[in-house]
Amino acid sequence: MDTLLIILAVAVPLCSIATFFITRFADAHKKGSLDGEMKSDVGYIKEMVKDISKKQTDTDSTLKEYFKDIVNVSRDAKAAHERLDVLIKRVENIETKIK
Repeated sequence: MDTLLIILAVAVPLCSIATFFITRFADAHKKGSLDGEMKSDVGYIKEMVKDISKKQTDTDSTLKEYFKDIVNVSRDAKAAHERLDVLIKRVENIETKIK
């Protein structure tokens, strides 16, 4: 009976110590895994932001080109309208001379 008590007195603390180190190792491994996953996610988000920024820059340059085209079309329409006004006045002058 004394031997059983001695074995238990030695085995219980050894099991406690072993459990402590196993749990600590598992927690460290889990934390490292989570840190790695988080770094991976942050890297992915950074790449997506860069991609969105590039697309926004491309869209901005396209919109600038469209704006230039709209300004040119507006200027051309105004010039055409002015020429039409001159032609209408000429036609009106001819019509008044004929009458």
